[in-house]
Amino acid sequence: MGFEIKQGMLTVYGKERGVTDVVIPDSVSVIGKGAFFDCEHLTSVTIGDNVTAIQPWAFHFCKRLTSMTIPDSVTSLGEYAFGWCESMASVTVGRGIQTIEKGTFEGCTGLTSISLPDGVKTIGCGAFVKCRKLKEITLPDSLNEIEKYAFENCRALTTIRLPDGMRRIGNYAFQDCVSLSSCTIPDSVTDFGQYVFDGCRCLKHLTIFGYTVDNTLWDWRKAPPSAVLAMLQEKNYSAPLPAAVRYQFIAQVFLKDGQSEAQAFIRDNISDILTFFIDTENYEVLKGLLSSGKFVAKDNVMDFVQYAIDHAQKGGDLQIQLLLMNYKNDHFPDMDPFEGIGF
Repeated sequence: MGFEIKQGMLTVYGKERGVTDVVIPDSVSVIGKGAFFDCEHLTSVTIGDNVTAIQPWAFHFCKRLTSMTIPDSVTSLGEYAFGWCESMASVTVGRGIQTIEKGTFEGCTGLTSISLPDGVKTIGCGAFVKCRKLKEITLPDSLNEIEKYAFENCRALTTIRLPDGMRRIGNYAFQDCVSLSSCTIPDSVTDFGQYVFDGCRCLKHLTIFGYTVDNTLWDWRKAPPSAVLAMLQEKNYSAPLPAAVRYQFIAQVFLKDGQSEAQAFIRDNISDILTFFIDTENYEVLKGLLSSGKFVAKDNVMDFVQYAIDHAQKGGDLQIQLLLMNYKNDHFPDMDPFEGIGF
């Protein structure tokens, strides 16, 4: 059937007219580099349990290949092995694989879901880049590292669970995953790249370093995670980071941990911080800061009430205005309920 096999390695598959389904012979232990490169008419390839390695580019540009089962016997999966197999909707990865190499499934635009088996430790650079229909991926507890660009431009990916024990996430790993709405970064991640979630406009709530913040307010190009982590570790809340990032973390540090340094910073900068959370309509944080009773006093409460009223009159959340007004009335009942208010 057009196979060239040398000492157990399938080096070349000769394209045959009308042949769409191929079964790898039992004599093959290695599928060689580029062996099926650009076999655009193949729709099905069956790989037997005698195969232990699939070399780089082996099935690259097999544009009509619809599915692939990689048997447990395969322990080596080369770079770009299935790159741009555009019709491949499903893949079963065998338990012998420890690394999804660079570009392994790059451009597999038909792939909608994949489950990686326990034992996979690394997802390589650009492994799933431009898999634009990929909605679900199951990551194993064995995973240690996601390299740069691994899931860049996976535009249909909606949620991902990163396992506890992970150590590293590379630059741009999830950049432009525009549908991603949920992700929690485990505390075990100590090496966190730049721009990891840049362009993830639906990722409202991001849990990172043990705190939950609004990712849509994070300027990843001006506030790299390493700088944020340094701020948290050093308790240097005057660090030169964008206010939208600093204020979110500082508020969380105070509300969750009651840290005195965070409390002091909020007290000294309460006007900027409280108006920021009014503008961003973060009701829960505002409620928490107010409920602490440590920042808003009789001499400044009307400034915040009026700011919330002005915000509501411009189309902002009326609930924020009511929160501030109720706080004033509950904590300072001796004040005229309309004192200082301009409508």
